[in-house]
Amino acid sequence: MPYPDDLISLDLDAVIQALAHSELLKDAPPEVLRRVQDECVPMALPAGELLLSPQHENQHVYVLLSGLLGLHFEAVSQPEVRELTPGSSVGEMSVLDDAHPRAYVVAKEDSLVLPLHRELVLWLIDEVDVVARNLLRLMTRRRRRHDTQPIARDQERLFDLANDVYVDALTGVYNRRWLDLALTRLLQPSSERDMSRPLTVLLIDADFFKDYNDHNGHLAGDRALVALSETLRFTLRLSDVCVRYGGEEFLVLLPNTEVPEARAVAERVRRAVQMRAIAMPDGTPLPGITVSIGLASSEGLDTPEAVIAAADAQLYQAKHGGRNRVCP
Repeated sequence: MPYPDDLISLDLDAVIQALAHSELLKDAPPEVLRRVQDECVPMALPAGELLLSPQHENQHVYVLLSGLLGLHFEAVSQPEVRELTPGSSVGEMSVLDDAHPRAYVVAKEDSLVLPLHRELVLWLIDEVDVVARNLLRLMTRRRRRHDTQPIARDQERLFDLANDVYVDALTGVYNRRWLDLALTRLLQPSSERDMSRPLTVLLIDADFFKDYNDHNGHLAGDRALVALSETLRFTLRLSDVCVRYGGEEFLVLLPNTEVPEARAVAERVRRAVQMRAIAMPDGTPLPGITVSIGLASSEGLDTPEAVIAAADAQLYQAKHGGRNRVCP
């Protein structure tokens, strides 16, 4: 779709058509596309204009209607890590987390975006199944793409330990051996920016997992753990790290994350696990699972044992408070 000279002359039917082919709204019903078009006003971005940055709060997911956007970590002056083309969207993670963006997004040429406010995005996720699936699919693709690209420099020291000896064979996430090395490093700030924001951890436990194994068999239990680990990897942010802590327990490391932001991540994980379908290798459906999550910040704590013990205490409260919840 060509870049318009002014917004008044924009063909609204063309907006509907562009939305119908976008990553986020592909295959959405016509009435949903019309509601999005009715509630959102296209926004012009001149070449070089900044759309998102870690310094500014974001309340919108932006669908790129025309032009090109570039995504950068750390600063706009740093090398571009991804180019966004028409049909792409950006801002999903900060909207879902209700937190500041983790990257800079800038217009590479004159561009046109459609801002979808957070309330509309949450409505779409709750009410339109295809949009929820599209969002999960595009975030999964980004995660896989990220796994093949260089990690931002302030995260490289976490991942230089990545090889088979540090990966859990069943779930494919990091294991306790990796954690023993990495957690100490994470608690040693590498910059003033690191020192200003704490490490927060989530200790996650599958609810009633012994009963699940007893009633469905250990192979079913393994399938549930694999589904849980996949849900964690696809739901977490790019900077977050997942570790199989032991048995049905997983530990998630959230670097440079304050408690309110971490709680939003934890709630998103809890909901995603509850909605996740589980099946045997032959497709036979299995019962779903839920998780209890204990959250703790490293602020005021200076050892790995202290941080994990604090998270474990909160997990205890979550389980004894009825399970399928986040504490505090």
